[in-house]
Amino acid sequence: MNDPRQALLMLRQDIERNADELQYREQGLSLSEDGLALVLSYYFENYRPGYDVRVVCSYQVPLAEFTRWMIDSGRLRLYQP
Repeated sequence: MNDPRQALLMLRQDIERNADELQYREQGLSLSEDGLALVLSYYFENYRPGYDVRVVCSYQVPLAEFTRWMIDSGRLRLYQP
């Protein structure tokens, strides 16, 4: 799913099996090749007799924009040592 040149931060994989169907989902969070953006990737496979589908989606946001969004939208917590 991810380009091996990207730094993988998180990976989640799910497999669901039914009587005649298999679904595989993979979600990954990584840094872009240049390290300036956060990349969320989603991969989905569905297998049934006579039918299969594969979907790959990818979202990318610059780290500067993501950081600004976190500051504007997040909840600040201060800790004292």
